[in-house]
Amino acid sequence: MIANWARIGLQFADSPSANLTDTRYWDKSGWQAMQANIFQIYYDERTRSQADPGFIPLDNIANTRPDWREYWAIRNYFLNTTLDANALYGFFSPAFRNKTHLSAQDVHAFIEANPGHDVYTFSPFIQDAACYLNVFEQGNLNHPGHLEVAQQYLQTIGLDVDIEKLVMTLRSAVYCNYFVAKPSFWKMWFGLTERLFEMCEANQTELATLLNSNTIYRLPVGMKVFLLERIASLVLALSPNVRVCAYDVRKMPSSEPAYIQYIDQMMLLDRLKNDYLVTQDPKLLEAFYTLRGTIMVACRGASYEPTKKGFIRTVKVKTPHILYVSLIDAGPSFAYPKYVSRVVMNAPRSTEVVSASNLSPTWGPHFESLGPIVGMFAIREYLSKGIKVLRIGLCHDDAFISPPAFVGVALDDEAGVARAMEPGTRDFLFAAPEPVTRDANTPDRATLERLASIAIELGVLRPDQQSALVDPVRVVPGALNVGVYRKDFWIEAVEHVDRVLRGLLKHHTAAELRANGRRWARAVEWLASALLLDHMEQAHSQIDWGAEFCGHLHRRVAQAPGTLQLH
Repeated sequence: MIANWARIGLQFADSPSANLTDTRYWDKSGWQAMQANIFQIYYDERTRSQADPGFIPLDNIANTRPDWREYWAIRNYFLNTTLDANALYGFFSPAFRNKTHLSAQDVHAFIEANPGHDVYTFSPFIQDAACYLNVFEQGNLNHPGHLEVAQQYLQTIGLDVDIEKLVMTLRSAVYCNYFVAKPSFWKMWFGLTERLFEMCEANQTELATLLNSNTIYRLPVGMKVFLLERIASLVLALSPNVRVCAYDVRKMPSSEPAYIQYIDQMMLLDRLKNDYLVTQDPKLLEAFYTLRGTIMVACRGASYEPTKKGFIRTVKVKTPHILYVSLIDAGPSFAYPKYVSRVVMNAPRSTEVVSASNLSPTWGPHFESLGPIVGMFAIREYLSKGIKVLRIGLCHDDAFISPPAFVGVALDDEAGVARAMEPGTRDFLFAAPEPVTRDANTPDRATLERLASIAIELGVLRPDQQSALVDPVRVVPGALNVGVYRKDFWIEAVEHVDRVLRGLLKHHTAAELRANGRRWARAVEWLASALLLDHMEQAHSQIDWGAEFCGHLHRRVAQAPGTLQLH
């Protein structure tokens, strides 16, 4: 494998596409102080204002090819700039600070304190590096079909690497392109990415069609973007002589709090992979898979049991796009379109109607105390049984979310309501955050502090998120309970809410639940809002997610005698 890589690597290193002046892949001349030119890409005035002044701003406001995301700005820089062989270069997205909790000063200080390396990595998300054999396995789980596309790409460029046997450690697994490197490394990287770029732009093969097609993950993003993000890891994994200095991932935040309690076990996973690279002992990989599967089952549920047995192969399948459900109490107030399924909230268990009690015998009977969040739990239990769908839409008998263009629609206009409810290609559509208002159902501070303590203890919230629940300034009305959400995000978030509420209720009697249920339900809604807003900042800070995902909350209100409209 390495011999083949050396041959292919020299071919790409000689690519004339970019003005990279250092033609040596390894710098054997000895270390000297190197200037670090680290750019932060911005797309609009909002992301420009958020840029760290310690980085060099890189203008991508024109963004003429948004389908290539950050690569378009990086590519243009390489094609129009002569690099200094004795300098370092890096290109960070606007979300760098949010994802790593590192400032430009932190990055520069780390590089200065660790001289003499070819590449410096600042890759967050320890679970994504430690719990998978490589970045392609992780990508395939989130973007089904990624594995096949990546393997075909490698075969097409003549690189005979079996992805299912390619081991990556914390040294080589780099996410988000958060690395700073010498031109010699960038030259290799750019040669590989330009081959990918040429295939996609020509768009003359089945592989190109697959690369240009959108994945089913979050925003509609081409599969090519997620493959591009993994090229740096590929180069590092196949180049053991590259001198890499990785920032300690344990000092960065976790994107999935449930994994935090398993930090030591995840570091052991990395040691098992490193030891395997040295000894090639298959028992080490067996131990790796068993331990990683145990961790993933504990953090993500029983459906991850197969991860104990080996490499995860997830075949791309056609999946229904959206399941839309109406949570009905007294009956719908208007003509929902026929594609909206109905779940009756206050009906007893029976075979005649689909009720919350049918779907969730545990939570269904508590509708009178807890209100619509019971329906949220019931739908989650239904979807967790293996129902294949990409997005979940939820509305109530008197409320739904539409894109902001719709501000009113007649109650009996089924076609109009259907148009208003159509989310388009958005993976999320929810009400815009609003200032907190207080009324009889507002939870007291003691309840919020207790709920926050439980959430932090369970790993649902980070300690720095406590104020978002205890002292919220703005909340999303009906968060997770009204609107459209990516199924994978929604199920995980609702499971978190379920666990926290159970943690609260186990300390109280049924009588206390009946007396305080609505206030507790409001507290849970604020928790759901905190989880949703944190996800937006963590996963979508590179866009104006408010403009993209925040719609209009329509509620039934009286307009004139005998007339009702939704607003």
